[in-house]
Amino acid sequence: MWLDYKGFLQKKSDVFKVRYFNSEHTCPMRDRVLTKVQATVEFVSGVTAPKLVNHKRIHTPKDIIVDIREFYGVQISYQQA
Repeated sequence: MWLDYKGFLQKKSDVFKVRYFNSEHTCPMRDRVLTKVQATVEFVSGVTAPKLVNHKRIHTPKDIIVDIREFYGVQISYQQA
């Protein structure tokens, strides 16, 4: 839970009064930090460059997209791959 609070709307006004507030983060760190991660060119090239050494295997952009999503949990576009 991101925020936990209890409150009420005061009668005859538009004021919402908070009685209790707990700002402790209880969701996993990955959900808080990695939800808006964007892969940079340096990151993608650093991950894929070692795999391109083997000339017998063709490493397609689709392969790169799947690898980065599976290993790092980051979604990248075809253009980024």
